[in-house]
Amino acid sequence: MSKIRFGIVGAGVIAPYHARAIAAHPETELVAIADVVPEKARKLAEDYNISGVYADYEEMLKREDIDIVSVCVPSGMHAEVAVAAAEAGKHILCEKPLEITPDQMSRMIAAARDHHVKLGASSSGGSCRP
Repeated sequence: MSKIRFGIVGAGVIAPYHARAIAAHPETELVAIADVVPEKARKLAEDYNISGVYADYEEMLKREDIDIVSVCVPSGMHAEVAVAAAEAGKHILCEKPLEITPDQMSRMIAAARDHHVKLGASSSGGSCRP
C-alpha cells in the first residue's frame, strides 16, 4: 500500500504542527510546501527534508503525487486555497476555523462536493506540537 501524500499551503506558525503530524504517521508523506514567502517554505522543507518547494500554491496543486492539501494560510484565505485544491482533485485538511463567513464555508463545501473530494477541519493540538 502506498503512502498518502500531502502538500502544505502556508508555511507560517501553524504549518510545523501539520508537518510534524504528517511526518509522525508511517502511512503519510509530506512531498511539497508552498508559501508566498519562499524563504518560509524553504525553511520548513529543510526541516522535513522535502524537495518540493513552491512560491505559488497553484503550481504545487498541479502535482499528481499529492493526495491531500493541508491549508495553513491565515483565516479568511482558506476558501481560495481549498476551492483551488478541490478543483485540482485534492482532498483538503483545513486549519480552523474552516472559514470566517458562512458564504465562504459554503463555497468550500460545494467545491469539495462538486469535485468528489473530502473536506476536513484540523485543530493542530495534541501530541504533534513542534
